[in-house]
Amino acid sequence: MFNLGPNILSGSELLKKLNAGDYKGAADTFDRYITQKGKVLKGLVNRRKREKELFLTPDD
Repeated sequence: MFNLGPNILSGSELLKKLNAGDYKGAADTFDRYITQKGKVLKGLVNRRKREKELFLTPDD
């Protein structure tokens, strides 16, 4: 929520999938959030990729 803000997150597909227990589906939406002011930022592309990998890593 810190990166997206409550307004974007509250109606997002990411939150809907997460609340439904569809963690893979939720992770697949991470790459929708790679722009700032309409421009794709390479740093956000890299960050979302790492976040997705971490999110999908099982807890041991």
